[in-house]
Amino acid sequence: MTVMSYSEVLKAARQLPLEGQAEVAEALLRNLRFALQSKPTESAEYPLGELVPLSDMSLQELRALAEAVMIPDRQQQLKALLTGLFSSKQIRLLNHREEETATFRVGDGVIFEMILETTEHKLNSARLYIGIYDSQERYIFRFGTDFMVAEPLKIAGRNLVHCYWDACRLVPGIYSMILTLKEPEPSNTKLDKIVDAMAFEVCPADIYGTGRFDKEAGLVISEGRWELSPI
Repeated sequence: MTVMSYSEVLKAARQLPLEGQAEVAEALLRNLRFALQSKPTESAEYPLGELVPLSDMSLQELRALAEAVMIPDRQQQLKALLTGLFSSKQIRLLNHREEETATFRVGDGVIFEMILETTEHKLNSARLYIGIYDSQERYIFRFGTDFMVAEPLKIAGRNLVHCYWDACRLVPGIYSMILTLKEPEPSNTKLDKIVDAMAFEVCPADIYGTGRFDKEAGLVISEGRWELSPI
C-alpha cells in the first residue's frame, strides 16, 4: 500500500474548506481515484494532488480517513490503521516447552505469542481475536478476549500477549490464523487485522493409545473414552 504519512495526510486534508473536505471524504468512501492532479496553488479548488496515492487504501482505511478529516476526535483510529498495532514479524507459535515451531501433533498444546504495541495512544477496552481456518479457508473457531477474559484489554506502550490453546484437536492438515483487533461495541471498528498471520501443521498422534485414529473425522478429533461393564 502506498500512502503518505499520517501527519502529512491530515495537514493536507485540513487545507480544504468544509465542503471540500466533505467531497474528499465521499470520494474516499467510494474508493475512487479523485482528480487532484494540479499542483497546489491559491486558486486551485483542490490543492492536494499529493493525496492521489490514497486511492489504493482499503475501504476500512478510507472510512477512517474520511472520519478523521471531518471529525478530528477520530484521529486515533486513523493512526492505528495506517501504522498497524501488531506486525507479522512479531508473531510466534510455541509448543508446551515454549519452543518456536509450526508443527504440532493432535492433542498438543499451542501457545500464540505476539507483540502488540501502541506508540502515542492508549486502548482502554480493545478486543483481540485469533481466528483459525483450514487449508480451504473455512472458518473453524476463534479465540477472543471478549468472551475468554473477564476484563477488557487495556493496551498502552509495548505488550507481550500470549493465548494458550490447551489441546489442539484439529484433524491432521495445514491451518492458518487471522489476527483481528477491534474497538468495543457498539462501534465494533477494526483497528488492525493480519490475514494469514501464521500457518501451522497438525500431524497425527496416537491419542487413544490404540495406534489408530478416526480417518473419517470432520474438522475436530473427538475426545473421550469407552467402557463396557457386565450387568
